[in-house]
Order: sequence, then structure tokens, then C-alpha cells
Amino acid sequence: MTRGDKSKYTDKQKRKAEHIEEGYEERGVSHREAEKRAWATVNKQDHGGKKGGRLSRGSAPIVPIVILAVIVAGIAFIAVRTTQSRARFEDVSLEAQAATTTPKDTVPAAAAPKKEVSTPTPAAAPKSTISSSTVMVQTNAPLCTANDLTGMAALQGASGSLAGTLTVTNSSKRPCAFSHDVTLQILSGSTVLPVVQLQNVSAGSIADLQPGDSVDLRFMWSNWCRAALSAPGAVRLVLASSGYLKVPFIASSGAPQYDSPRCDSQSLQSYVTIR
Repeated sequence: MTRGDKSKYTDKQKRKAEHIEEGYEERGVSHREAEKRAWATVNKQDHGGKKGGRLSRGSAPIVPIVILAVIVAGIAFIAVRTTQSRARFEDVSLEAQAATTTPKDTVPAAAAPKKEVSTPTPAAAPKSTISSSTVMVQTNAPLCTANDLTGMAALQGASGSLAGTLTVTNSSKRPCAFSHDVTLQILSGSTVLPVVQLQNVSAGSIADLQPGDSVDLRFMWSNWCRAALSAPGAVRLVLASSGYLKVPFIASSGAPQYDSPRCDSQSLQSYVTIR
């Protein structure tokens, strides 16, 4: 599947890229383009390969040296500030002593010490991840399409309802507006399961996504009274503009998920709600 050297990537990253590539190919994207987008998504989310390289004999790790340098610089900064504060304190003490010994008819007004005002350094703004409950105002950006987006999804919960998170990322080179007027479908392999969507609390809101920005959709899947899933689970995001995005459920270990929620009532349908 890979082109070039992927030895720096872990098995988990390779499996993740394979799942993303399969999702693109199922939507009709060519194998080469699907592979390119899959690895672009992995590199964007994981910042490159996570497999650590070996250090040569006698070489020191770079990170501990950087940390040590920061600590030393911090100690030096504190020492300088302490010396400055001590000097200011001694100047004020001498002025107070001189004022005490001055005759009453020639007592000068004591000079007030200067007050230092520190200006905080603004922190650099990271790439934004927008919660599904955040209402954004639409600009002139066009609506996001399935070709603009990639996603990652996972389920959590050992019993009862399953809480899911679907992270949708703008992987294109242009800004686009993500409409929350979407529908979620639960799949087992390529089969759409009989799960109805009852609620979408974020309907009507729009999130403007710059290239690389993400939005999180949090949902709850409940009351599954049928047979266990025979194929890995996935979520299909039907977009308000056109098309859909199919994203497999992948556990933190990198393995596909076959999870389903507990059956609470045979008389009720299985349902999903977007929170």
C-alpha cells in the first residue's frame, strides 16, 4: 500500500492509514489518490512517524538536553530578578534612613519607588478543534463536501449506551463551512443497521474550517437488541451539502471495533442522538 519508506511509522499508524484509504476507495476515489490522502491525514494528526530511532553510542538524547537548558535559563532568570529586587530594597532602606536623620525643618519628601509593570507574552494560537455544541457564523466559504473531509471515529463504554466521537478534518487546501445539519448512520461493514437518529442538538449551526482544522461530533448510540455485529462497525456522516463520509470505528489500540450497546427494550428501536 505504501509508497516510499514507511519504517518510521508504527503498525497502529499503518492500520489507521489503511482504514482511511479503504473509506476513500469505497467513495470512488482512485487507489493512488486514496493512499495519498490517507497518509496525509495520518501525518497531519500524528505529526509524522511515531516509531523511535536508535541513538548512536555516546550520543545524548536531545529532549533532556533541551529541558535541562530551559531549567538552567529559568534559574538564571530567577537569580537576576532576585538580585534586582534586593538592590531596590536596599535603595529604599537607605532613603528611609536618610529621611529619619534629616532635621524637621528640612525634611524632604521621600521618592516613591517605581512600580514595574510586566506585559504578558501572548501564546501562539494552535490549530482549532471545534466542539459540536459550538455555534459558528458562516463566512463566504463554500459548504464542505465529502472530498474536502477525512475523519476518525471511536466508541467508548463497556455497558449500556455507547458514547462515540467523530472527528472531521478539513483535509483540502481551501476553507470550507461545515454545516451541523447532518445525519449519522451506523454500519456493520457495508451494511446500514436499523438505527434511527432521534436528536441533533447542533442542527442549524455552521463551523468555518480552515485547512487542517477539525470539528468534533459527539453522539450516543443506544438500545441494540439484534445480533452482535458480524463486521467492524463504522459511522456514515450524511452531509447537508451532498455526499457522505464513511469512517470506521477504531479503538485506541488501532484495532477495528465490533461494539454495540446494551438492549434496554425489545419494543423500542435502536437510536442515535447527536449531543
